[in-house]
Amino acid sequence: MQVTSKLLFLPGYGCRSSIWEPLAALLKPDFEATLLDWPIESLSGFHRVEDFGAWLAGEASVTGGEFDAVIGHSMGGLAALKLAQTLKFPRVVLCESFLTPPKPFFQNLVWGPKSNLVEVQVSAMVAEESPRYSPRLQKELKTGRFVGWASAAKCEISAVYGTRGAADPVEVMGKLDWPDPLFDKIRVSLIDGCAHFPMLENPQTAADAIRESLHPEQLDPGD
Repeated sequence: MQVTSKLLFLPGYGCRSSIWEPLAALLKPDFEATLLDWPIESLSGFHRVEDFGAWLAGEASVTGGEFDAVIGHSMGGLAALKLAQTLKFPRVVLCESFLTPPKPFFQNLVWGPKSNLVEVQVSAMVAEESPRYSPRLQKELKTGRFVGWASAAKCEISAVYGTRGAADPVEVMGKLDWPDPLFDKIRVSLIDGCAHFPMLENPQTAADAIRESLHPEQLDPGD
């Protein structure tokens, strides 16, 4: 009998967990997804990413979940790295999570016409949710460096980023501004046709990338 892997999905700053629904549906039945939202009543008092990691570490649904991987979008991926310092699980998957201050290349929400449906939906969600968050947190996400968290992590780490129309993968990877050893530690997948929300802009390709990152031993050696 095939064993279903259990995944915990975390949203990013100004987002709801519903952003993961299209991708989570594509991962069934091999993966069982738990989509977690941040506590609305506490957000204004969460001034640092560490506060989100501490909240996760105290949540029974997280500590008792026995998840095979925690997948976080943007800030959610950083919170997953912080959680990994106190809670053991096999893998973290970063989705558009920036370990160094994001360069202008990465400072866009979606790729393509501004009138497309995903852009409209994302903009409305961010406009509604962002005022709940601390301005100090927003500053940390723009200027903070989290390379040390990733370098020190004991679990496996994978990462997914949108190409934003760039044809050269080396160009995209270079703009992440990581130290070279981090590229040896973290397996990076690039998703065409999207920017900051690959799970909505190109859900099938993003789901395939996450599936492969969760089971890298099944990849062709030439990949």
